[in-house]
Amino acid sequence: MSGIGAFFRVVSLAPRSQQRKFVVAQIGVVLMVVAQLVIPLLIQDIIDDGIIAEDLGSISRTAFAMICWSVANLAVAGGVAYLSASAATDFAHAIRTHLYDKISTLSYGNIDRLSSAGLLVRMTSDVNIMRTSFMMTMFMLFQAPWLLLGAVGLVWWQTPELLWVMGAVVVVTAAFVLVVAPALGPLYARAQQRLDRLNLVFRENIAGIRVVKAFNRDELETTRFQERNHDLYEAQLRPAFRVATFQPVLFGLLYGAVGLAVVVVGPDIADGVVAADPDAVTPGELTTFFNYLLTAMIPIMIVAFVLPELSKFQASLERAIEVFETEPDVQQPTDPVDPGEIVGRIEFRDVSMSYLDDDGQPGSLPVLAGLDFTIEPGETVAILGQTGSGKTSLINLIPRFYDVTEGAVLIDGHDVRELDLDALRRQIGIAPQQAQLFAGSIIENLRYGNVDSSFDEVQRAAEIADAHEFISSQVAGYDSVLAEQANNLSGGQRQRLSLARAINSDPRILLLDDTTSAVDVATEARIQQRLREELAGRTVVIVAQRISTAIGADKIVLLDDGRVDAIGTHADLMATSAAYAEIVESQLGSIDEVVDLLEHQ
Repeated sequence: MSGIGAFFRVVSLAPRSQQRKFVVAQIGVVLMVVAQLVIPLLIQDIIDDGIIAEDLGSISRTAFAMICWSVANLAVAGGVAYLSASAATDFAHAIRTHLYDKISTLSYGNIDRLSSAGLLVRMTSDVNIMRTSFMMTMFMLFQAPWLLLGAVGLVWWQTPELLWVMGAVVVVTAAFVLVVAPALGPLYARAQQRLDRLNLVFRENIAGIRVVKAFNRDELETTRFQERNHDLYEAQLRPAFRVATFQPVLFGLLYGAVGLAVVVVGPDIADGVVAADPDAVTPGELTTFFNYLLTAMIPIMIVAFVLPELSKFQASLERAIEVFETEPDVQQPTDPVDPGEIVGRIEFRDVSMSYLDDDGQPGSLPVLAGLDFTIEPGETVAILGQTGSGKTSLINLIPRFYDVTEGAVLIDGHDVRELDLDALRRQIGIAPQQAQLFAGSIIENLRYGNVDSSFDEVQRAAEIADAHEFISSQVAGYDSVLAEQANNLSGGQRQRLSLARAINSDPRILLLDDTTSAVDVATEARIQQRLREELAGRTVVIVAQRISTAIGADKIVLLDDGRVDAIGTHADLMATSAAYAEIVESQLGSIDEVVDLLEHQ
């Protein structure tokens, strides 16, 4: 798809109101061109009929006409500029809105592959590029053919002997532009990709500034940033260098054409002035030729100036289209089943799962393989295993953030792929390890999953999550405003707010992804006790790194490299699983110490 093709595709898909703006703007462009072509003829009259003929009245009348045409041209140009800016801003607003709407429908896997940094650039930099390019195309590009045709026609009418000079210049200039401009699109696309990479490094550095400072890695991160910045510099330099060659080449051709025209018709002008030959080229006609030569060059310069912008437009639009054309990995079923109020029985039936590659195909190495177990309603089940064993991937299958590659995940006997996504996820509360809190007050964050909850319900959820005390100690209590990323709270406090938010959504199934990893053991014990008391009858699935988190669960699922290594209660696994006993001893000490700990709980 060419840049101009991309522009017309956008116009054809625009609402009627925007198409009307485009049509009115192009009528204005034609009127602007008429004014620009008339003014050189008036200059010719001033020279030939006024200055040479020494007719002051003619000079005054023609000058007044020039002023009128100039004012009219200014008024029309202002209207066209307004319509162009308005249409471009409307277009950018629509693209940005549709991008956000589309991104909000994408699945976890889509976001993983497109990258959050790349999506951010598409929402900001790419949209701004398209807005600027769209406005310039409407205002400038469509002047080009009318100016060129008008200038060539008027030269043919007045000084046909110089038409070949103009034709030669136009052909050479057009050939130069056509050779240089097409290569700009891929160059701009590469530059935007490099911008994605730079933005990723910058975002990581800002988000992880505490880690950078703690490990004194400022120089390393500066080097990483400089490397990505240099890559972007080189990617932007190549198209910039090509664009920079346009102006000197075009003006060199213009000045050469002026000199050639003087050589061709200069003697004829001299003969006409001396011998008063009526068929000779007059000084006014030569001046008009220079003006029309420049006018004929203007379209080429416009094209040379706008085509790079259209190349940017095309590259950015294609990046937006890539998002629009991305089908969510997880989609609402064609005939969704409403599960009603979930009881909370979860069954993994011979489940295997692989993350999808860039082509949307499952990877060769499964993250989970052959999972086959059941979680009964009201059970608290802990998922235990080494880092990378597939714990988070497992619980992400329950709300269907990812789909299984083989087998099925069932809730209350229904394959989750058959259930209405909204109805399913409304009844599942999730508290991730990395607590993501939003700008606003504490109570707004706690009501995020249940905006109609009363203050008493919010407070109860906070008490269960052992968060009420530190919330109350804030100056404004529950109305206290969180800093960016809730950086005015500790990691454990953020996790407890995330847990309280999940509890306040009143879920039938509660998924806790190592939610208490940042709190001390005593606080974790209080939270676990309150969960058992207050959420009795709810199914709770806990991803755990610490044995202390899993030890009181009704059932423990031990994962090893994506497979179930053992399932049972703590006592069962201590008796039957050497791997589990090894984990317990490595974290809590000898088996005798563990037994003593359990007896005193």
